[in-house]
Amino acid sequence: MYTDDALRQGWVRGLNAVSGKQSIELKHWLKVGTYAVESLSTLDRIVLRPADIAVPLGALACDVNRTCISSIETAQSIAEVQGLPKSLAWMLIKLYYSSFFAANALLRIQGVSCSYLDIEEVLSLRRVAHSYGMRDAAKISSGQYLLTFDMAAREIVVEKNSRLASHEFVWSVYVAKIGEIRAKLSGALLASAYVKKVDLVLASLQDALNDQGRVNGNWLSQVRNAVNYRQELGVWYPYQGKRQAPRGEARSRRQRELIPRCSH
Repeated sequence: MYTDDALRQGWVRGLNAVSGKQSIELKHWLKVGTYAVESLSTLDRIVLRPADIAVPLGALACDVNRTCISSIETAQSIAEVQGLPKSLAWMLIKLYYSSFFAANALLRIQGVSCSYLDIEEVLSLRRVAHSYGMRDAAKISSGQYLLTFDMAAREIVVEKNSRLASHEFVWSVYVAKIGEIRAKLSGALLASAYVKKVDLVLASLQDALNDQGRVNGNWLSQVRNAVNYRQELGVWYPYQGKRQAPRGEARSRRQRELIPRCSH
């Protein structure tokens, strides 16, 4: 199902106008500190006002490119382990990470970035926030944050995640964003038949990510944990089930053929 037209409804404004090879990531831009901080910001919600919104937008484009290519490279590396036709573990782990990188890329295209801020970024953020009179600026801590571009207000809102693990946080934001895209489709200037088909695809994706009653879209993360950390589901030795690896590689190969070739 061709979903590009539907997904464009939520693209962050101005991203399509970014051109050239972008090499500065969003975290690096935070370290440079070319922004003001709203004095009424709190530790849970910090509002940044860039000196030039085009600069962090270019940094966002850089992050989009990086995570897109990471997803493609990982998908391209999925292959059967020769002589072990029942070995599926690394196929599933690589498939998970390819999906995880793709989810990050799609979120960033929508103007939302799940980013871990290290102490270097935090020190710069503290310094700028303090200079603009933010209360408790010194208490800003490293950790997982949600950065949201508000192009109408020319602001970037930085919100701390203190509830979910890093991967679960990404999937929670991702499944919520799918819901937002579905809501926007109802008012989009697109053919009604097309909107219905896309909505079914997105609804199916939401259902899959929320498998077995999960509400944060973390089904894939749970499967990754079971395979990667607990060596469950019978995909490590002693293997269970049939010879799935050849079929898994063939399916992965068909999917990779749909991905356009790209160069660095």
